[in-house]
Amino acid sequence: KEFYPEITRYFHFISMMPELISSANFSGGQIQNNKDLPDFVLVDESFQSFREYKNDSRNAILVLSRYDGDRGSSVVDLVDLNNWKTIHTYSVNLNDFQKLLGSTPLEDVENFKLPAQNRARIFHPIIGPNGELIADFHYSPLFKINLCSELIWANFEKRFHHSHTFDGSGNIWVPTIKNTPKTDLHGVTEATYRDEELTKVDADGKIIESRSLAEILLKNNVVGEGLLRSGIDPLHTNDIEEALYDTPFWKSGDLFISIKYLSAIIHYRPNQ
Repeated sequence: KEFYPEITRYFHFISMMPELISSANFSGGQIQNNKDLPDFVLVDESFQSFREYKNDSRNAILVLSRYDGDRGSSVVDLVDLNNWKTIHTYSVNLNDFQKLLGSTPLEDVENFKLPAQNRARIFHPIIGPNGELIADFHYSPLFKINLCSELIWANFEKRFHHSHTFDGSGNIWVPTIKNTPKTDLHGVTEATYRDEELTKVDADGKIIESRSLAEILLKNNVVGEGLLRSGIDPLHTNDIEEALYDTPFWKSGDLFISIKYLSAIIHYRPNQ
């Protein structure tokens, strides 16, 4: 007896997909347009997949990190949002990092565990006032390149990750992972979590300060020790944003911290 016939029909179609696709006759083995689709795929010729809505010109660009198949590496495009044209492209060469380190092999640097050039993805790039680009490769050194994609500096002290944001003085806030043992962190015994930090770096790549997020939360009784024993990454930090002006709800210099697994934004006042 067939229960829920409509649902059954859909599941049957999904289960037949491998057989249908393997028996389909594609042009040259690739789908280039609608004519190359198998017969069982219905196409609405009147459907428009993208529509552009634009009222006025805007003084804005898109900073797009992507993989370039022709180059075989990650690049960052600056795209004019008025005409969608790429006006500049940055690229990074891992050999430039080796030159900064001298005779020390990259694989011997604790915070530089990177894949090959063709898999080193540029994460969360931001553009400075002179066109310089600041980014990392996700849990890697932080680096800056100029408009000509020349490496200016790289900071190997910590594992930098996720977003990079400017404060009001041109410094950079970025989450980092603290290199400490996984036991007895901040008085929490048998802890197995990664200690996240709020790190500020100046325009020359020097670390100004690093604050342990776990220590901040424990000190202010925001979380208990149980959370820090709940997994390896309970305080996974995605973003640090500094308030640049006063309002009735926050003061200039306050930090707003986005925590992934808590689905929370924390309002923190560093000078208090």
